[in-house]
Amino acid sequence: MSRIRLRGLILFAAGAILTIGAFKLLIQAGYSESSGIRRGRAAALSIPALIAVYGLIELIAGVSFFAVASKWNALDWKVRLGISSLIILGILITCFASLRYYLMN
Repeated sequence: MSRIRLRGLILFAAGAILTIGAFKLLIQAGYSESSGIRRGRAAALSIPALIAVYGLIELIAGVSFFAVASKWNALDWKVRLGISSLIILGILITCFASLRYYLMN
C-alpha cells in the first residue's frame, strides 16, 4: 500500500470514528431530529465528516487531494459540468429511492 493510500485510510477511519462519536454525543445530550439543526451541531458533525471524505479521496485515487483538485481544475468547464450533473443526479436518485423505501416499509 502506498504512503498516500495509507494516509487516506488513516484519515478516513479517523474521520468516520469522530463523526460517529460526535453523533452519539449529540444524541446522548438530548438533541433529536425534531429539534432542528443549528450551526454548532452541524459543525460538530461536518468537520469530522470532511476529514473522512478527504481521506476517502486519497484512498481511492492514490494521489494527494491537491493533485486531484488540480486535475479537476484543468478540465474544461463543460466536462466538469457534465460530471457534476451526473454526481448530483446520482445523489438525488439515491435520496428519493431511500425515501421511497423508508415510506413504503
